[in-house]
Amino acid sequence: MENNFKNAPDNRYFEDYIPGEVYEFGAIPVDEEEVIEFGKRYVPLSYHVDKEAAKASIYGGLIASGWHTAALMMRIYSEKLSFESRQSGFSGR
Repeated sequence: MENNFKNAPDNRYFEDYIPGEVYEFGAIPVDEEEVIEFGKRYVPLSYHVDKEAAKASIYGGLIASGWHTAALMMRIYSEKLSFESRQSGFSGR
């Protein structure tokens, strides 16, 4: 993907990101066990924690919590976008 940034990655601010543009920063694989574990710990709704019960839900199967998705996005943010993390040397691991 070509980008039109004026600044290098370690010198960017939120205003350097153009609204409506798409920026790809990689993926975080998540397996079924992680979805269920997160659901049981934080959002114990049937469609997050029980495969069989989830089949009868409006989703038709097990889904990750929106909070889980937000947490994964925060991980990517911390690793790829967080200006503070680059300055402090945070590696995310």
